[in-house]
Amino acid sequence: MATGKNVATLSPAERAAYAGAVRALKAAPSRFTPRTAGRYDDYVIQMQAMLVLRINDATRRVVNGNRSIESDMRMRMWAHR
Repeated sequence: MATGKNVATLSPAERAAYAGAVRALKAAPSRFTPRTAGRYDDYVIQMQAMLVLRINDATRRVVNGNRSIESDMRMRMWAHR
């Protein structure tokens, strides 16, 4: 079973591989409709969708100042790998 690893403990080769993978995600085109800036943004949006949010004022648009994180993710990250 694959497990997470603290980035501070990565070897130089592992760090380079990780950075390369993130750069590849940022360079890849989005698969969402409407499109985002790239696959990395798709990933970020998907992870944000797993958060339980509370809308502070239901009469206003939902923007950063009008929402609060109620709790951690609904599901653990490993459930989506």
